[in-house]
Amino acid sequence: MKPATLPVLPLAAFPPPPPTAPAARRPYYVQQLAAHAAQFPGVSAPHTHDFYLLLYITQGAGTHTVDLQAYALQPGALFFLAPGQVHGWELSDDAAGYIVFFEAEFYQRRYAAGRLQGYPFFDARHAPVCYLPAPANAMAPLFDQLWQEVSLPAGPDDEVVAAYLFLVLEQAARHYPAAPAPEAALSGQQVRAFSALLNEHFRQEKTVAYYADQLNVTPNHLT
Repeated sequence: MKPATLPVLPLAAFPPPPPTAPAARRPYYVQQLAAHAAQFPGVSAPHTHDFYLLLYITQGAGTHTVDLQAYALQPGALFFLAPGQVHGWELSDDAAGYIVFFEAEFYQRRYAAGRLQGYPFFDARHAPVCYLPAPANAMAPLFDQLWQEVSLPAGPDDEVVAAYLFLVLEQAARHYPAAPAPEAALSGQQVRAFSALLNEHFRQEKTVAYYADQLNVTPNHLT
């Protein structure tokens, strides 16, 4: 029997709770982490999605597993996921922060398409997290203001939301660590093959060694 594939969650699967629910579907979603985890408890299990994701942690601890690699959840951690990446998490009871989803078209209608693809943290060959020290952390007020905008009783202004999103990504790029050496990275074709293998076999095969063998690379290439 063919193994069950991981769920691919669309943006429409995450309607915001009243009174913030818009009359028409918006190409983004912004929510406080605790409220999001309570409303959608199933997202703690491994899954993938067809939109971009930002996860910013302000409090608490836990583990965020992205493409089989586990990363620590801690204050100042900012995670970035591109469509197709597999993730799940374990959160402490006091975990807090923000989660943001957005469709590529929402960003690309306002900014150059190549800019979105050019951010290193959305490249699956690079680490999907940046740990921001307190002195350099300009993210908290940006996420606070973004949340305030989407919480307006009259509804958010899409242009303001896009502007805050742009500022978050630009600030993140400024603090993101240098890219790894080219020889240590997977090719684009290998990244796509890795994502396909994860989607098909993750429930049965959870070791890096298995996927490395399937791709004919060393396990170090996948960590």
